[in-house]
Amino acid sequence: MFKDVPTAVESLTEWLDENQSKYPFTAIGHRVVQGGPAHRAPEMLTEQLLVTLKQSSSFSCT
Repeated sequence: MFKDVPTAVESLTEWLDENQSKYPFTAIGHRVVQGGPAHRAPEMLTEQLLVTLKQSSSFSCT
């Protein structure tokens, strides 16, 4: 466990720098907890998706 977010980001950045050639990646994902009734599967991020996710913000628990 990390003491704070900056420490975690620094650790991740160092790990990526050291291991990029062993573990190449082509994409980075982020999980949106609630995408509303229209977004239940993984999707590529587009301008239209951002618009509909902003409209779905009323489904958020926070």
